[in-house]
Amino acid sequence: MRPKQIVYTLAALSATGHATGLTGTGPFTTFTAAGTGDDTGHQTTLTSAANLSGITMVIVGTDAQGNVQTESIAGPNANTINLVKYYKTFTRITASATLGANTMNVGWTALVQTPIIPCDFAKLTGPMVIVGVGGTITFTAQQTNTDVFNAALTPTWATLGTAAATATATTQALSGTTGVRVTVASHTSGVLALSVSQARS
Repeated sequence: MRPKQIVYTLAALSATGHATGLTGTGPFTTFTAAGTGDDTGHQTTLTSAANLSGITMVIVGTDAQGNVQTESIAGPNANTINLVKYYKTFTRITASATLGANTMNVGWTALVQTPIIPCDFAKLTGPMVIVGVGGTITFTAQQTNTDVFNAALTPTWATLGTAAATATATTQALSGTTGVRVTVASHTSGVLALSVSQARS
């Protein structure tokens, strides 16, 4: 594979980054920001001062690769809840019943998944992976042998190198690796540079 380096300037967490004061039933399709702007998938939050737990929120958007994904979740109960899936962009949110006079905010946390970089699984050696960091970031590089070109499959991920690293790290993935990515467990600021190369033989 041809060497690749992708640099991500991670967006700081925001409780209202996507939307502030949503009300009614939707579908809500106009957001303050449809995505975080850093080309990664973020864990997303729903926040309300009211009890909306009896209302199902249906969320449609895209994952870090740009594939369409959807999930349903009970609304917040005078608190903040986290969606299960990580979203790069939002398309719409629909409530199963009206929020009435209540409102809901939509934002994101500091938890991040980068897009997957595909690798040549048929090579005798796995790809070399370097994760460079600037700022305060806790991350884990990951590898999979699932077909990353099949959006219907959910990859199984294994830790590549050291989990919860905080400084630039270099490691080599196993032969048979089909793709690598980085997950970020926390960050307050910073830049993440993911470099991947693989020998021809």
